[in-house]
Amino acid sequence: MVQAILAGRKTQTRRILKGVPDGMVFYGNGNGVADFMVEGGFTHKQIKLRYGVPGDQLWVRETFYAFGRWEYRTTQKKGKDHDGWHFLDLTDDLDSGYRYLNDPPKVVMIGRGGNGWYKRPSLFMPRAASRILLEVVNNRVERLQDISEADAIAEGVEPIGGMFVGHYKNYLNNAYGFISPYNSYMTLWEYINGPESWSKNDYVTATSFRRI
Repeated sequence: MVQAILAGRKTQTRRILKGVPDGMVFYGNGNGVADFMVEGGFTHKQIKLRYGVPGDQLWVRETFYAFGRWEYRTTQKKGKDHDGWHFLDLTDDLDSGYRYLNDPPKVVMIGRGGNGWYKRPSLFMPRAASRILLEVVNNRVERLQDISEADAIAEGVEPIGGMFVGHYKNYLNNAYGFISPYNSYMTLWEYINGPESWSKNDYVTATSFRRI
């Protein structure tokens, strides 16, 4: 999906809205919050939306390459010593900066060793390594299955070519695609969130953004 953002295909993202109490239904958005109530009752709960309000900025993490080395050292957590391997990031000492999957270093280190380029998970990307900055345009709440065909395309589902021109990728079975981007997004959601995650039809935040 990072490649879809870079290509300009992806301008929306959906995430499960956590903390919705059983039996409550969505009544509307406030300023960065979602309002839920028991239908026909007076019990009310507000849930803060994960990605903020229009105008807020988001920086994107992705798999990347950092130059550095692994060191075995002791750190303290909650007053206790913990021995373990730690990655020492030395990329700032280079003129080239961080590298990414579409432009990897020629030589990548395997395992834990001395100075060199290492492939690093997105979870550990520092702010300084991010090359994608987004501005929130809209943030709303809806049921997952209420996504429109147009919004499925905005989610970045991948069109396919060859004999399947006009079709969209099936993320669970690459043997064929879908004419409907809605169905393509359904398989993408299950690919990311696991089997039967689509059928749960959770409340989600649908965040629209533009790259800046």
